[in-house]
Amino acid sequence: MVMKIIFNGGKMKTNQGLVERIIRIAFGLGGIAGGYFMGGESNYFSIGLMAAGAILVGTGIIAYCPAWHVLGISTRQEK
Repeated sequence: MVMKIIFNGGKMKTNQGLVERIIRIAFGLGGIAGGYFMGGESNYFSIGLMAAGAILVGTGIIAYCPAWHVLGISTRQEK
């Protein structure tokens, strides 16, 4: 059922606009770098920061945020 919601005829629905995607990727890369330079794998905060950064980068690349979908938010401009 989840796959039917996300995919529409073989094409994935997106809910992020270009500006949001750029911001997510930039903040995500910053989070990954910050976590790495704060100690890498030596403490939980650094690991959490890198994980959050990876999630931001991933959602920015695929232009889909599951939380936005659940809340019914979309920053993508309709054509």
